[in-house]
Amino acid sequence: MSEAVGTPESGGAKEQERFLPIANIGRIMRRGVPENGKIAKDAKESIQECVSEFISFITSES
Repeated sequence: MSEAVGTPESGGAKEQERFLPIANIGRIMRRGVPENGKIAKDAKESIQECVSEFISFITSES
């Protein structure tokens, strides 16, 4: 499977710098999930991209 440039999996150092750490994303997401619930890696990566894009948007508008 080919990975798109700009996804967290692509491994580019420059791209990785604009994303929040996946561990922090997972920790925040776990607060809203029952104790026995699980969060898929794809879900964490999607939220990671969305949060980073949101922060970039807010920063550019300020």
